[in-house]
Amino acid sequence: MYTSSNTSRVNVFSSRQVVENDYPDFWEKVVPNGMNVTLEPGDVLFFPPGWWHAMRSEDCSCSVSIWF
Repeated sequence: MYTSSNTSRVNVFSSRQVVENDYPDFWEKVVPNGMNVTLEPGDVLFFPPGWWHAMRSEDCSCSVSIWF
């Protein structure tokens, strides 16, 4: 399986019990400091270069990613 150098192997959308033993530091140190947001139609969210993030759609949507 190909994994990009900028893609994490942690599945943040899995049940915690499933992956907690594989990545204990992630669940202990990252998750408590995580933020989440729900975007509405027309909203834009900017991630500064190097920011770790994950996203999912709760409905049919279109997204555009630009790496610079």
